[in-house]
Amino acid sequence: MKNSSFFFCLILLLSTSGLATAQRFSREVTFENPADSIKLDSLYKELSRRSRAEGKIDQKDILWAQIRELRAKGWQDIIPSKGFVTYEEALQSGETKNIRKLTIDRYPEKTLPDLSQFSKLEELEIINSSVKNISRSRRSLRKIKTIAIYNSQVEEKLRLGKLRSLKKLELAYNPSGFVPSNTSKTRKLRSISFKNQTLVGLKLNIKRNKKLEELIFENSDFEGKVKISESKSVKWLNIIRCELTEIPDFVFSFPNLVKLQLARNYIEHAPAQLAQLPNLASLSFYENQLKTIDSAVFTLTKLEDVDLYHNQLTSLPENIGNLENLKIFYASFNQLREVPESVGKLSKLEQLYLHHNKLSYLPEGITGLQHLKVLHLNNNYFTTFPQGVVALKKLKEFKISHNHLGSIPKELIELPHIKTLFADENPLEEPFLKKELGVFQQMADSAKINFRL
Repeated sequence: MKNSSFFFCLILLLSTSGLATAQRFSREVTFENPADSIKLDSLYKELSRRSRAEGKIDQKDILWAQIRELRAKGWQDIIPSKGFVTYEEALQSGETKNIRKLTIDRYPEKTLPDLSQFSKLEELEIINSSVKNISRSRRSLRKIKTIAIYNSQVEEKLRLGKLRSLKKLELAYNPSGFVPSNTSKTRKLRSISFKNQTLVGLKLNIKRNKKLEELIFENSDFEGKVKISESKSVKWLNIIRCELTEIPDFVFSFPNLVKLQLARNYIEHAPAQLAQLPNLASLSFYENQLKTIDSAVFTLTKLEDVDLYHNQLTSLPENIGNLENLKIFYASFNQLREVPESVGKLSKLEQLYLHHNKLSYLPEGITGLQHLKVLHLNNNYFTTFPQGVVALKKLKEFKISHNHLGSIPKELIELPHIKTLFADENPLEEPFLKKELGVFQQMADSAKINFRL
C-alpha cells in the first residue's frame, strides 16, 4: 500500500486549491445470494493485486469477465443511507415539513410520489425503484441540492427537467441505458457521478452547465464510444477502474481541468494530447500499465503532484525539469534504472518517492532539490551511497532500506531537519559496523531521530 503521506498530501492539495468532491452516500449493496457480494469484493481485491504485477493481462480479463457476470445478475438490494428518512416513515411521523434528507425505496411508478409536503427537502435518494421521470416533480423539488439514484429497475433514460437548485447527481448500480437524457436545464449542477454502471451510448451535453466542476466515473464499463461535450467549467475528472486501455477523447475537451485521476485502469501510454490541459495541477496514473510518457506531458508547468505508482516505466522523459511547480512526485513500483539529470531543476519539489525500482545511482543534479523534505529510495539496487543526498539540507525523512550498501555516511545524521532515517536491510560491512554503528545510534538518540540501521 502506498505511503500514508500520499493521502495527506492529496487532501492538502484539494483543500488549498478549493476543490470540493461530490458528496458520498454511505450504503450497503447486496445480491440475492450473499456469497455473490463476498465474491465481488474479493474479485476487486485480486484485480488490484494483479495490476501491481507485471503482465498477466489474460488473468485480468478473466477477472473482469467474472465481475461483469456478477453485475448482470442485478443488485438485489440497496440499503438506505444513514441519516436519511424513508418516505413511509416521514408520512407516518407527520413531520414532513422539517425533513431535509429523504429516501424513496422500492417505488414502482415511473414518476415520483407527491413531495409537496417536504418543503425543506435538500437531499433525495431513490433506491430499488422504477422512477425515471423527475421533471414532473420539479415544483416540489425547488430546494433540492442532491439527488442519488441507485439500483434503478428501468433501462430507460432519466429525465431531470428544470431543477434550479440541483448541485449534485449521483447514479450507481443502475442498469445499462439508465443515464440522463438532458442536463441543460439544471444550471447549478456542480457534480455528476457514475458508479458501477455500463455506460452504453452515454452522451452528455454539458455546454450549458456553466457551474459543472466535477465528473466521476468509477467501476463503470465504457462500452462503445462515450461522448461528452466540451466544457470550460469542468475542473476535476475521476475515471477509476473502468478497464480503459487509453485515455478517452473527451478528456482533452476540458481546457480548465485541474485534477485528472485515471487510477486502476490498463493505460499503457500517456499521450501528447495531455498538453492540451494547461491548467492541470494533479495527474494520477496510479496502478495502470504505463510504459511510456510523451515528453509533451512534462510541459504542463502547473503540475504540483504526479502519481505514477505501480506501472511499468523503465525511464522518464528527460524534460522532467520543466515541471517548475512540482511538489510531489510518485514513481515507485516501476522498473526505473535511472532518473533524468534535469530532476535537479525541480526547485519546489518537497516529496520524491522512487522506492521499489531498479535504481543504482542518482544524477548529480539531485543536489538542486533544496526544498526536498521526503526521499524514499528503499528496495532498489544501490551498491554505493548517493552522496548528493547529504546536500539536501531540508530533508526530514529518508529511506534507503533493502539495497546493497556497505556503509552509510555520518553526514546523514547531521542533517539539520532529519527526523526519520531508515537504512536497514543492507549488507553493511564489518568495519563500518564496528566503528560507526554505535556513533550513529548515539547521535540518533540525541537528536530524537527515528532511526533504523
